[in-house]
Amino acid sequence: MSRESENVENIKNVENASKKNTVIYIPITQDSVNEFKNQIFPLNSDILFVFDIEDTLYRIDKEITDLKLKIIREMAQHFKISENEMIKRTAKYTKEYGSPMRGFYDHFKIEPDVLEKTKDVFVDLSHKIDFDIDLIQFLKNLPGRKICLTNSNLKHSSHIFKLKRFDEVFEALIHCDYGDLKYLCKPKEEVFKFVEDIFQVKNTSKIMFYDDLDENIKAAKDRGWNAFKVDLTTNTIQEIVKNSIKTI
Repeated sequence: MSRESENVENIKNVENASKKNTVIYIPITQDSVNEFKNQIFPLNSDILFVFDIEDTLYRIDKEITDLKLKIIREMAQHFKISENEMIKRTAKYTKEYGSPMRGFYDHFKIEPDVLEKTKDVFVDLSHKIDFDIDLIQFLKNLPGRKICLTNSNLKHSSHIFKLKRFDEVFEALIHCDYGDLKYLCKPKEEVFKFVEDIFQVKNTSKIMFYDDLDENIKAAKDRGWNAFKVDLTTNTIQEIVKNSIKTI
């Protein structure tokens, strides 16, 4: 079978799948555990695959990186600081808080509506976020349950989910709530415990976690998760997952 024919066959398999997941979108808030726990089956003996999204399930290209720089410039003007200072603070807050905007909330009292406007610009890049049929087929065939855990907000992450057709694969998307000025995000321990509580995890060694940031990997390991660093410049996510499964 030619490569082209194989791709067509894979697409048909996905299109004709008898069941499509209905994704549950879960904000990381104190109220969510009680609200959503009854909608999620307990983990029991299954493996739970937990994926970050950007630079984990797909690689951010140059145009998206340039757009992020544009946002940094606009935010620098908003806060009346230099672009270089804004870049430094973005890196600093990403490391300290897991999300730069979480740091800006604390240090600059940024309003949620300002942040929402910066996220809106990503919608214009829909044409740059392509659909990977081989990845979807691979994820569908993984022997376990699958969710995503992101530091993005609902608007941005759900948009990506639809464009990439991840909504056909994952049963839940756990995301940050930017409307809360004290919102939680990775690598805070509470975020990983939140996942455990939602899925009523009794054995954290049943969790396989994939992320591109060292601090998130460390935090997951501290909770007893199997955590694997993702570097899409050297390996595909498929290769990383295949190799990780061999370790358990």
